[in-house]
Amino acid sequence: MIEEALKTSNESPAETARALLSFFSQEFPLGGEARFVRFFPLLLDRVFGPVLSNALLRDHEFTAEELKSLDSAWLLQSRAWKTSFSLASSGQSQPSSYSPYGKPHQSSSSVPKIENDPVVQLLSTPQTIKNRKISHHQTDPSQLDSPRAPSFFQVLSCSSDFDLQILPNARSAFLFSELPRSVQRVLIHTVQHLGNHSSGTVTDSPTSSMSTNGTQLLECISIQPLQQKDMIQTLRQIISIRQFSGGNGLGHGNMTPSAHSPSAMRNAPRSPLRVNQQLNGGGGQVQDVLALEKSLKLNLPLWEHYFMAFIRFPLLIGKMSQVSKKNASGNGSVGYGSKRNNSQPYGEKVYMHLLKDYIKYYFSHEFDAVVAKRSDSKSELTDSKKDQALIRMMMEYWLEKHAYSSTKDAMMYLSSEGGHIGASGLEQSYDLAQLLTVGDKWGSNSGGNSKRQMYEAPPRQVQRCIKIAVDHLVCDPAITKQCKAVVKTRNDAMVKNEWPLPSIQTLLQPSLYNYIRTALRYGPIHVANSSFYAAVDLWLLWIEPWNVAQGKKAGATAQAKEIFHSVSDRVTHSNGPTSPSARSRTQMYAVNTVPKPNKPSKYTPAWESYVAANLHFYLVPLAIFLRRARELEFSKAEFQKSMNHVQRVIRVFSPQLVRTIEILLDNQKETKDIRKIVDKHEENLGEFSPLRPKDGENRKCWDLDMLQDSMHNLLEEIVLQHRKTIGEQDFFERIGSRIEGVFGEGSKAEEIIISKLIQKAKVIAKFPTEYEPLPNTNKCKDKGMFRGFSNLAASEHGQDSGSYSPERETTGFITKKGREQILYGARMCNAMNVNSLGDPMYSRPKSHEIKILVKWSLQLSNILNVHFGLCAPNQCKLYGEEATSTAEQLAKETEQMNAVGFFRFNLRWIADSRNWVVMYIGWKVLCWKLGV
Repeated sequence: MIEEALKTSNESPAETARALLSFFSQEFPLGGEARFVRFFPLLLDRVFGPVLSNALLRDHEFTAEELKSLDSAWLLQSRAWKTSFSLASSGQSQPSSYSPYGKPHQSSSSVPKIENDPVVQLLSTPQTIKNRKISHHQTDPSQLDSPRAPSFFQVLSCSSDFDLQILPNARSAFLFSELPRSVQRVLIHTVQHLGNHSSGTVTDSPTSSMSTNGTQLLECISIQPLQQKDMIQTLRQIISIRQFSGGNGLGHGNMTPSAHSPSAMRNAPRSPLRVNQQLNGGGGQVQDVLALEKSLKLNLPLWEHYFMAFIRFPLLIGKMSQVSKKNASGNGSVGYGSKRNNSQPYGEKVYMHLLKDYIKYYFSHEFDAVVAKRSDSKSELTDSKKDQALIRMMMEYWLEKHAYSSTKDAMMYLSSEGGHIGASGLEQSYDLAQLLTVGDKWGSNSGGNSKRQMYEAPPRQVQRCIKIAVDHLVCDPAITKQCKAVVKTRNDAMVKNEWPLPSIQTLLQPSLYNYIRTALRYGPIHVANSSFYAAVDLWLLWIEPWNVAQGKKAGATAQAKEIFHSVSDRVTHSNGPTSPSARSRTQMYAVNTVPKPNKPSKYTPAWESYVAANLHFYLVPLAIFLRRARELEFSKAEFQKSMNHVQRVIRVFSPQLVRTIEILLDNQKETKDIRKIVDKHEENLGEFSPLRPKDGENRKCWDLDMLQDSMHNLLEEIVLQHRKTIGEQDFFERIGSRIEGVFGEGSKAEEIIISKLIQKAKVIAKFPTEYEPLPNTNKCKDKGMFRGFSNLAASEHGQDSGSYSPERETTGFITKKGREQILYGARMCNAMNVNSLGDPMYSRPKSHEIKILVKWSLQLSNILNVHFGLCAPNQCKLYGEEATSTAEQLAKETEQMNAVGFFRFNLRWIADSRNWVVMYIGWKVLCWKLGV
């Protein structure tokens, strides 16, 4: 029985999936609608795991029974499940060539593809099922090829040829607490304002952007939530209890991650039961408000329920990974997410495959469309109801994790904190990307529930899903066609309101904009593969659609970092896979190439309309990135890696693109039709759009030169760290650097990279031609063999001879006159002018030195120096062995060292282990030559 297999946690997923495939091919056409509706909730629990109340907000607070039920979900399995030839219900014997999935029979020449997995076959879209080749060990091909055999996806979408009587009206309960946060707020607010009306609409919701998104998502659902009387009654009861109690932190109302921390739970009321006892005078039957919240459910159509659970699933994967890591660290066990040989969990692979399949189906690429669809108003922003519902689910679950503050709210917050008041400039983009306080979703009157949000990076699984979706949308050939159409019709007076973005991309734009700028500001920059770098990748994908190459299948070459998007339109019975148009479409591909950091941009003026439709994507994230990029590590070990991140961003802004942005920012130069596109873009961003000056306003227009300070600080850090690295090179490192320079590598190559970066920065930030991040100094450097073990000072008087440096003493301290020079602006300090104090011969032992030999070599050096009268006797004590020396003491030692003269003995090189390696190799070579 299918129901028994779905209830059993240890049943093979492949066997159960084959039984379901047999059900759809044999039993469903004969009247299996009612049975399908009955076991549909069991199927979702088995595929995704049971939907637990507030599961995504818990702080590792799962019971053993809950963890067991979640771990048994198919898509939460770390290892590939086993498959067999026969169906579980058929009783056939399996062939001798049976082997676990992923471990094929020895006669097989390749590993089975994931498309052949029965679970994937069960949950795939019709286009994938019809285009897939059925292998010899899969389900009977005659069953799948039956013209009257619907698939699970067709049944779920009610799109099969059968006369369905039950499925169109079937409903399945979904927990209220697991709905998107904005949808919960809209429903709560609407119920609060129903008054005496027996029915209402969700348009009575608040006007905030979060509520607007939730309202639009509810409009896509094919059932009115306010018609569900039981849900409305329970919701009213919860709201009344909370309002009477003042909203003192009951349940899980707050939208901050800290709402479920132990401290928050301790500060909450001891039990909502006591609140109800006060309401009822301590007598009668008492209801637990938390129990009411857990039982609150919304009845959804089967399609909406399935995809709500599907889109929510990556968040559950991330939560289970956290729980598994915590449990594994405590008892050494291995749970979900524990990778063997750095492989991705198999259930996660299946999910990503299905996600790509659904995205290609609902957001298909229309290669054959002569004129792509346009979105000229909000009423025309959708291709179909399900397409819009799916993209809004992605937005709500993946991109709208935080409540983003509007531009005006962020400016008011900065004003209250003593910041600048007025029009926001481009240089303020970092400060305006705020996560401000949010209130209780239940609308309590008490202000105690308003808390400042803390940034919480989305799980890596969610980051991958977002990138897959954005990558597919950017590869849509409709973008190229619509941009070309805008250029061709620019001078046509009959054509109005041209917009270069398809409807789905237009819907996604505000949420993606907030997600990117927030992750760029708050994402950790010193953690590998963090949300900061994921946001950079996502941002570069969105602003460079010209990197997408389109062509036929034969012309699409496979490269290491290219993502292929096979395009196949939705399969309908009027246009089958054998028609000529279908064959031509399935042969087309869109390839998104990832350019190297040093490659020039491919931007051309033909993309001007796309830049106008995404103008603030090119400005605001750039401003935030330049400010954060200074935190990158530009030391010797991380220089190339950090420079790659900077180069990847700077290379996008070619001179042509910069000129286009300048025209779009200049209200006098931009044409009327382009200005309409920019205005439409800012209207689409709504309250999150930056407040830049418009025509007739006596304020400076935006310009890229507003980024000069951030760009200068970044370049200064890069140059400073590079010079510091060169200055700290010892004798052997200098020799190695010279040898690498012959082959165009090492410090010479780094100088070339920095020089090119500075030239590009001059174009972007409009620096003068003679601009230098750090003034070139004529600082004397140690030369020759004595570098590293001589006592040559950095310069004769501890200062450089450059015209920018203030007057200094011989010890390097700034004199009184030097302070006056800085005060009046006649001189400026350079970080490269700061010399080290003390005698370098007595510095702390380095990692490549033998500590015992350091002291012995110093004692021998001291004896030789005294014997030849080069310096006075000195105690051979290294810095750090005694109390910390004062700056005056170190300065005095520096003066004594400078008074020694040109040379003194410093045999500390004997303690360098690298020198011993060189001498050993030389000795071996000498012995080999002499035949010893």
